Amino acid sequence: MTLPITGFSGIRRGFALIIFLTLVSCVTRERGDGVDDGSPIGISDSGAKDAGTKDAGTVCHRATCGDLGKTCGTWPDGCDGTVTCGAACVSECTLGAKCSTGVECRVGSVTCSGTASCIDIGAAAEGTGCTGGTCRNGKCVVCSAGDLCDTGTACRAGIITCDTGFPICHDIGPLGGSCTNGTCVNGACVPCRGGASCDRGVPCRAGIFGCVTGAPVCVDDGPQVGVCPNGICVEGVCAPCQEGASCTPLSPGPCHTGTMVCTGTPTCQPKTVAAGTACGAELFCSGADCLPCATTVCSGLCTDTQTDSKNCGQCGAACDTGWSCQAGSCR
Repeated sequence: MTLPITGFSGIRRGFALIIFLTLVSCVTRERGDGVDDGSPIGISDSGAKDAGTKDAGTVCHRATCGDLGKTCGTWPDGCDGTVTCGAACVSECTLGAKCSTGVECRVGSVTCSGTASCIDIGAAAEGTGCTGGTCRNGKCVVCSAGDLCDTGTACRAGIITCDTGFPICHDIGPLGGSCTNGTCVNGACVPCRGGASCDRGVPCRAGIFGCVTGAPVCVDDGPQVGVCPNGICVEGVCAPCQEGASCTPLSPGPCHTGTMVCTGTPTCQPKTVAAGTACGAELFCSGADCLPCATTVCSGLCTDTQTDSKNCGQCGAACDTGWSCQAGSCR
């Protein structure tokens, strides 16, 4: 409808109408249709997203994270305030910076995937201090100086030293006992030799190595001859020493015997048996040797009938008292 405007008063009414329509237009652009219908502040009815505004004489409408298109960080809301849209943005994260993993002897690095976080990237440097010790292979190791340790070499003993701050196994010499498929000898692992002699640690009992399990085992091999502490071995038992008693020397032979000597450490003193004593089938002692008889065997003894006054010229032919056998005749 068109209203006629006439006269000065009509002109004033016209200007007033124009001003009114201009104000209505401004409010409509701000609100959508000029009516407060409860829409979120900073968003028009058409759905357009605007930062908050603060016009003279009007209420400031604070922008939301959705209005700003933000999902992280803190931003101005357009009304002299701020709006927080989540954790710090990636742009605020220092990628690769060192950080604490919360575990001793482990190194951390900052990652910026969405939000800043600390990830484990490996072991701390060897020797780095930790609670009660130092870092080694990513673990806190407490050094106990003087404790025994494994050198990693068979038949070698080790002890822990702490000169560098963390434990080091130091070789201190040969180790006895058994080793893999053998036995320790002078710090080296010697393969098991089945049947070899060994010391069982039992007086008067012989030992021999058995290799049934691979590792050498010293087993009993019967009575042992010779001396023992304060005595002599008799049928596998250590008997008290008796001066002059017969004994078997450590290196016995068919033509050897022994006599006990008890002064100081008991000793079985070896000596040879009488010449001609049988030492085997048709064998006889000649000094320390066991040999076939080169003369005549009389009553089981190797006899020289050329000089033996009990068997002069032949077995059983004895010379009278005061006579001697010379060249097989009593004279």
